[in-house]
Amino acid sequence: MGEVICKEALVQIVSERTDESQAVVRRILKGLMETIRSELSNRNQVVLRNFGRFYTVHKLERRARNPRTGESVVVPSRWVVKFKPSKNLV
Repeated sequence: MGEVICKEALVQIVSERTDESQAVVRRILKGLMETIRSELSNRNQVVLRNFGRFYTVHKLERRARNPRTGESVVVPSRWVVKFKPSKNLV
């Protein structure tokens, strides 16, 4: 498994590759993440060509078992975010 790249490391890498200041890259990355989050909360898909697609899926309520106690519990319905990578990504 490869190295984990955190947001600050990503800002530094993009800054070096684009010759933009880290402050500019940080603002753009923050704006991109806020936009993706906002669109997904409105149940819209976000498609980045040659990268992938972010979308939401509604998971229905289900029964599950607590592995520690063996007790049966109800997991409520919820929306989850999924990502499908483009065939060109890797």
